[in-house]
Amino acid sequence: MKLARNLFFILSASLLLIVSCEKKPHPTPDPVIKVDTVVTRHVTYDTLSCDTTIRDTVINIDNDLVVVAYCAYYGNKLPDPDYLTHLIYSSAELSVVNNVYQKILLFDPASKQRENRFRAMLALKEKNPNLKVMVSIAHVCDITGNSQGGSFSAISKDSTQRQHFAQDCRALCDEYGLDGIDINWELPGISESGAACDSMVDSDNFNLLMRDLREALGPDLYLTYAGHNRFKEKYGNGWRFMDNTAVYPYISWVNVMCYGLDVAPKPQNAISEPSAFTDCFRVYKNYRDNQFPMDKFVLGVPFYTRSPYVKGEWYYSTIMELIKYQPNTYKIKRNSNWHVPYVTKNGEMVGSFEDPESLAYKGEWLQGKGMHGMMWWDTNGDDNKHSLQKAAWNALKTQTLHDTTFTFTIDSIITYDTILINDTVR
Repeated sequence: MKLARNLFFILSASLLLIVSCEKKPHPTPDPVIKVDTVVTRHVTYDTLSCDTTIRDTVINIDNDLVVVAYCAYYGNKLPDPDYLTHLIYSSAELSVVNNVYQKILLFDPASKQRENRFRAMLALKEKNPNLKVMVSIAHVCDITGNSQGGSFSAISKDSTQRQHFAQDCRALCDEYGLDGIDINWELPGISESGAACDSMVDSDNFNLLMRDLREALGPDLYLTYAGHNRFKEKYGNGWRFMDNTAVYPYISWVNVMCYGLDVAPKPQNAISEPSAFTDCFRVYKNYRDNQFPMDKFVLGVPFYTRSPYVKGEWYYSTIMELIKYQPNTYKIKRNSNWHVPYVTKNGEMVGSFEDPESLAYKGEWLQGKGMHGMMWWDTNGDDNKHSLQKAAWNALKTQTLHDTTFTFTIDSIITYDTILINDTVR
């Protein structure tokens, strides 16, 4: 990478690489080589004119890419707030009775679990004030006494109900200091959750719902949604899925669910696999061909695997334990086209998933496509070291400089976020 580009990234990040050089009588000091570096914060160096070579140094890059975690109301794992831009609590629920919207249900009256989990997520902002916390609203009915009663389909058909719901979303943000709302309607025109749907109008009404939400939320709060891997398409005499390009003006971005794209023995999340139902490249191409701007496309990745051969979901943490304790039965293999790993049981492919290596590749790949970032479902699937989360963060928010020489002419004491040098070789 050229020196000019390196300097651009550093300066645009407001991260000044500052080195300490000993004052010498002659104007051109000997070069100083810095090795074994780590990123730290708020370190002060007295800088004098010198040439400095940086070898294999990882720096934080301040860009507008987002690193987004969905965090389910169940489970006990929370993300590390220092390696995250946005956290989405999943989820609050709609209360709809006889096709009439009632309210948003955030907590369960029969249990404190949801409230405790939600407040624990909010508390992460105390550790990282830059973290943005949002709430996803779904039409599932896990809260005691709730019923779908018409769901998003009923709400979106009526302007009064849409505006009532939108104002409640704004009130929810104001009450808890939230940074925005995420909509999880799976899916307009076709139901994957048992909720009511109407293929004749749902897809178009989704646009109206997002428009009214943007108006109620104003320009400063985030508005996102869980996006399908396909665009609005004919379905019988009607339509199904979202017209993502039509809602582009109203949203901050769309979290495109690039997982569940097929089932074992095919991969669910491959970059490329022509024999699978679809893959990440074809999802990207579908959005691009429909003129959806990539600067609002966030690539969704799975922290789990699911297949006909296993009961429920296997989290990444579960897979790693199986590999460790039952190595003769379970193995991890890789496919050079998929760019994701998969697990086998007694030689049979169980399912594909993500690991640090695949996330590093996808991070580079999505940036090459001009995408806006990465999201995952869900935080419970990570291990206790946050291995997947940190891999996603490193893929999007850091850069490694190799044997790069900088010339500094500053003669003053400056305090910035900087790189701490562990070892110095002269």
